[in-house]
Amino acid sequence: MMTRTTFILTLLAGSAILAAPLAAQRFARGQQAHRDPIAAFREADTNGDGAVSRAEYAAARLARFEKLDRNGDGAISRDDFGRLIRLAPRLARRIDTLLAAADTNYDGRVTRAEYAAAPMPLFDRLDVNHDGRIDGQELAAARAHVEEIREELETYRDLR
Repeated sequence: MMTRTTFILTLLAGSAILAAPLAAQRFARGQQAHRDPIAAFREADTNGDGAVSRAEYAAARLARFEKLDRNGDGAISRDDFGRLIRLAPRLARRIDTLLAAADTNYDGRVTRAEYAAAPMPLFDRLDVNHDGRIDGQELAAARAHVEEIREELETYRDLR
């Protein structure tokens, strides 16, 4: 059974991967990030049925590859997370874990192909009933955890 801490860490890491480019950009400019990470899930609902399927999530995640590859070298690595890695060691450890899970050739970089084939722990954690879809009820349950993530990011921003 998943502990609350494991759930929060998984949600935190997944949200970091989804929101890292925006957060890093805002940290660099000294602004607070205001975008709702849950909105990324809503945007992934391309067929408008009110739920995000595994395929919709995978497509939306892959579409963000270029934004995650902030230095434009064709791969995602620690270098793409800049200040966020330095200011948030707990997030850095989770990002390292997620990158390592996707880095099948162990070169410290995640290519587009590796990213497309990578595990989707955030989707798996949010899909509480394991039906292959994240519905509105499951998203609502995650909202409180997202607020905890925002508070933690804000704490790190204040430490700059």
